[in-house]
Amino acid sequence: MGTIVEVTLPDGYKIRAFSSMYMDYGLEIIAPDGKEYYNASCLCCDSYGFYRNDDDEVIGEWSKDTWKEMMLSEADCFIEAYMWDPEYFED
Repeated sequence: MGTIVEVTLPDGYKIRAFSSMYMDYGLEIIAPDGKEYYNASCLCCDSYGFYRNDDDEVIGEWSKDTWKEMMLSEADCFIEAYMWDPEYFED
């Protein structure tokens, strides 16, 4: 699918947002050890991809810079939510 933006974090994680055949946007995360998370409709188009006015009407599409900024600012949340390791929670 068409990559919108891909960022690499200092700790080696790669995060990619992409367009797909769905209304929403896809998210791919690749950990430094090669473990992957892939979801073709993970990023809701109501929250990602568009500038909106106070009435929640679309007034423009995000630039590549805005996508990159958002992926970097939410990277830790994405990793925590989608890349957790069940072994970490074992006693």
